[in-house]
Amino acid sequence: ALLSTTTVLMGILPNHAPLLTALEIGPLRLRNENKEWLSFAVMGGFATVKDNSLTLIVNQAESGTSLEKESVEESLSKAKAAL
Repeated sequence: ALLSTTTVLMGILPNHAPLLTALEIGPLRLRNENKEWLSFAVMGGFATVKDNSLTLIVNQAESGTSLEKESVEESLSKAKAAL
């Protein structure tokens, strides 16, 4: 797994030390049983690693395959205008 934490982009491998970390708004990549990478956009949350298990609690997540470029760009423009 690749996690966007509040301090660094962190990789999680088998036998990782126990961990509790906050997640930033950003990308999340997970590898499935077929060794394929799955991408998500995560809107913050927390991750724990213990006993070779990764647990994610996120505010919101979108699958990378479900995002449409035009919609994302429009939402970004609206957010920038609201600042």
